[in-house]
Amino acid sequence: MERSVYRIVDKMSRNTEIAVSCELIGSRPSASLPVNHPLVRASRAVLRHTGTTPSKPGIGSTDANILLANEIPSVCIGITTGGDAHTTGEFIETGPLIKGLKQLVLLVLLTAHHTREYQEA
Repeated sequence: MERSVYRIVDKMSRNTEIAVSCELIGSRPSASLPVNHPLVRASRAVLRHTGTTPSKPGIGSTDANILLANEIPSVCIGITTGGDAHTTGEFIETGPLIKGLKQLVLLVLLTAHHTREYQEA
């Protein structure tokens, strides 16, 4: 994908009067855990325990990517909702924070208790 973007930028810079440049400023290798991994199952169980229906597991660009790429079991969770991400209008809803923090603490405690099992899976 990176090469494709550079080719497009190069082509555009030759065919226009506008100067175009492209610079890689970070890299998040792609990786994931299987949905049946104990850490994924635990995170989904915590959500159900606190009355939240888990969403379909997905892959995205998160801070967990580098850990996963280095074979360290990791999940990325959110503790609230919001909108307009990565804009000056970005916001979070403060109402769900207490429930989200409870989910986070439960997952941390569960993970601490089963760390060895999660690493071996």
